[in-house]
Amino acid sequence: MATTRLLVAAEDRQGVRTLRLAHESLITRWGRLKEWVEEDCEFRIWHYELRRAAERWSAEREPARLLGGTDLETAREWLRERPDDLLKDERAFIEASARGAARARRTWQVAVAAGVALVFVAVFLFIQNRNKEQEGQERLRAAAAQTLADRAEKGQANPDLAALQAVAAYRTDPGVQKAQRVLFDRYSDFAAAERLLAGSGVTSDRILAAEDGGVVVQEESHGVAIWQPDGGSALPERITLSSPLAGTALSADGRVLAVATEEGVVELRRPRDRELLGTLEIPKGKALLALDPAGRYLAVRVAGSRTVRVWDLERRRARGVSLPGEAQTLQIADDGRLSASLGDGRLLVFEPGRSRPARTVRTAAVFAHDGRTVAGCVRTRDGVRVRSHDLTTGAKIADFPLTIRGCEGNVGRPGTLSHGGRLLCVEDVVIDLRAGRIIGAPATYTPSYVVTGRDGRWSIWAVGGPGLVRYPAARTLGTDPYAVRQTTVTDDGRHVVTYDGDGRLRVWDAASKLLVSERLAAPDSGSDPGVETRVVALTGRQEIAVIRAGSPDLTLMSVPDLRTIGSARLPAGSADPAPLSLHAAANGRLVVFAGGMLTVWDTGPLRQAFAGVDLSERIPTGATWDADQALVVLPNTEGTAALVIERETREVEHWDLTLGRATRSHLLPGDGAFGTVAASPDLARLITYSGTAGEHFTAWSLPVSGQPTATRPEGPSQGYIFDLLQLRKANPELRYNPAFSIAKIGDAEGTLTLFDRGRKLLYNANEASILSSAPDDWAAHVCAVLGGRSFTAAERAQLPPGTDTAPCASP
Repeated sequence: MATTRLLVAAEDRQGVRTLRLAHESLITRWGRLKEWVEEDCEFRIWHYELRRAAERWSAEREPARLLGGTDLETAREWLRERPDDLLKDERAFIEASARGAARARRTWQVAVAAGVALVFVAVFLFIQNRNKEQEGQERLRAAAAQTLADRAEKGQANPDLAALQAVAAYRTDPGVQKAQRVLFDRYSDFAAAERLLAGSGVTSDRILAAEDGGVVVQEESHGVAIWQPDGGSALPERITLSSPLAGTALSADGRVLAVATEEGVVELRRPRDRELLGTLEIPKGKALLALDPAGRYLAVRVAGSRTVRVWDLERRRARGVSLPGEAQTLQIADDGRLSASLGDGRLLVFEPGRSRPARTVRTAAVFAHDGRTVAGCVRTRDGVRVRSHDLTTGAKIADFPLTIRGCEGNVGRPGTLSHGGRLLCVEDVVIDLRAGRIIGAPATYTPSYVVTGRDGRWSIWAVGGPGLVRYPAARTLGTDPYAVRQTTVTDDGRHVVTYDGDGRLRVWDAASKLLVSERLAAPDSGSDPGVETRVVALTGRQEIAVIRAGSPDLTLMSVPDLRTIGSARLPAGSADPAPLSLHAAANGRLVVFAGGMLTVWDTGPLRQAFAGVDLSERIPTGATWDADQALVVLPNTEGTAALVIERETREVEHWDLTLGRATRSHLLPGDGAFGTVAASPDLARLITYSGTAGEHFTAWSLPVSGQPTATRPEGPSQGYIFDLLQLRKANPELRYNPAFSIAKIGDAEGTLTLFDRGRKLLYNANEASILSSAPDDWAAHVCAVLGGRSFTAAERAQLPPGTDTAPCASP
């Protein structure tokens, strides 16, 4: 082409030879050349840039001048496709760029790996530190919960603070078992309560309350504590005296409080704000005070004196009233009429402004008066009757029969009459004189209590174990005024049946705890309620079975109406007395142990299923009716076999009740008697109880052959009612001995039954209560009873680190 002058050859000063077109028109006019140029244009442009890049790198040899990324990938592609069109130094430049990119990639990978490792190490160290911090916090909370539980257990002098500490212990660490144990004890103390007044105590049982419940007052040694339960602070306001308290009185409307000192000063105050309304001077010493319902009149009798001074508080004038004896009680009506009871059964009535009695009324042994009315219970040939009379006219207001415990009473401890003579509070029952019935009782025995409320919505304030407590005034299971001797729960969990100390069976609704029905357990049980009686609910039926010591009758009754639906004669046994027990088996079957005879009964219809087993010779000398003190019987689920256990000799026999003979016998290792707690449904395992510390509950295997072996059952850690609850929750399949009783810390022994699929428990220690089995419910109930009580600043300062400081604000 150079020869034909299409191309022109040239050489520059460096000796580089080039070829160029002779004329630019060749590009447009020479078609083939034009095609060559267009086909090779992309490569030539790239090649030109490559050449310049290679020259720069060759001059500087800097890694930054090497190709990378998409430029390097493009160069590699052209190198693969047209290696002959690239000079040696250009190929070397591409290869150097590839090596540089590989080195950079390896460096990046190492950096990424190192970064990942560092992140992993950082995360690991963070998690480790967080776990250590959490473990430290958990240990701190566990220690705080243990400390609070210890304080709550020992804090009986300040029951509301102890209850709050128990909740705080559980809220701080629910996993600490002692926290749950102490919370359960506090919860069971308050099971029937609506409210505990914070700051109250058990040092004085003298309490006063306005009839509407707006003000409650408790006496103290040198003053009084005042609460407004439905408003204001949960803690009380106090009136402190310079000398010992001599006596108190509160008007029924709660507007006037009279507080007397032993130095002879009566302070009249408005209790809601403690404002001093005035003072009166009286003789020194203890004093008996009474205010009329509106706080206009005050009657005062000083100890050792037979004179009562009646003050007109509006006029600040007093008159003296002489009595033939020392007044035991004083009451004054809203018109100034005075009534004073003497210790000889007389009630003297003085008209307003008079110093001589207008009339003398003979009182019943158990009575109360309010200045206008006197009421009480009397024994007649036809039984106990409750009567009330108008003190002005002597007219009879109420007269109706009513069986109440302790009607004999004594004049030295009369009751109270409130709400315009409507409510009579005697012994430990509240009687509505208008309705002619018992409407409630305190949940625990107390020598004095007051009733507040209006229009049938009554509440009872009483000093009990935990302090000053409010209970609902209703015939509930928790306020049953009679000692509860036996309890059972129907199979569907809807009703609780009790046999009480007055010889009557009572049915209670398990949800509302209200009384549903009642009747005598037997025709003669009212006259002899002390006869041992056993009651059990049938499996799968709305029925109960009843047996009594010394009686040959097995009686079936329907629930809830307690109607007799069947009866049978039990085989006569030769042992008397003998243990008495009654067990429910599957399909309504009953296993009865009475008079030394062990029998099985089907109940549809009622008939004996197998021949009885006479165990009379096995009963130790001196045995009692108590089924857990001599020979104990625990049947299997079907009622076809039973364990017969001699707790003194530690011998356990397995009896086939269908054959009427013992099939094997075991002697439990160890010394001393034990309590029989439960057995497995197949009777291959027995749970016993011992008072030995650290060995309270023992699970024994009872093999067909070989010796029994002992293990620790799942659940309990100590030997109290809480541990029996834990055992029953952990082992619901066991067959439990209904007669086995165990103590709560610092309390009497009681029995426990789980029902409603383990969500509720029935606890009976002569006073029966339906409780929840869930610790969260325990905490919620205690908080409700505390009524907004929280730790004071001084109390918070004494809390251990890690404590939940607002336990009743927690969900």
